[in-house]
Amino acid sequence: MALSGDSSRESTSASSGSPFNAETAAYAPVGAAIASASKSILVADDDEALRMLLHAILTAGGYRVSVAENGEKAVELFQRHGPFELVILDLRMPKLSGQAALQRIRALNSGIRALALTGMPLEKDSDPLLKGFDGQMTKPFLGDELVEKVKSLLAGRNPG
Repeated sequence: MALSGDSSRESTSASSGSPFNAETAAYAPVGAAIASASKSILVADDDEALRMLLHAILTAGGYRVSVAENGEKAVELFQRHGPFELVILDLRMPKLSGQAALQRIRALNSGIRALALTGMPLEKDSDPLLKGFDGQMTKPFLGDELVEKVKSLLAGRNPG
């Protein structure tokens, strides 16, 4: 699905994923490049439009970005194309959830930083779905919010 013209206003959702409104989150100003190209991020979400959007926002911020359509593919990419400094995982994906994918990824690299994407606000300290994640983004979100969260996580801060 292209993110240009009228299609950027479409709301998408996969049967097992969370709805995402590309119009509300699309291409907010990202500002100056905020990262060196040496920082690699792995993004996994079952919503193709959101994957494309996250890729565009993060590459505009100076990051190298790899994308996967589900948790199973994310683990494969992590093994084959790492190292990555950060993984961004949708919690609800087919084949392997973000939480299950993170467990497998952390078995390979216990120090990897992880950001959860969710369609509903969750309490980081008490929700078991967020166990192991360093932060979360609730959809929809603005590009600047994502970039700030990523910067914080890569700097070693837990933004929640």
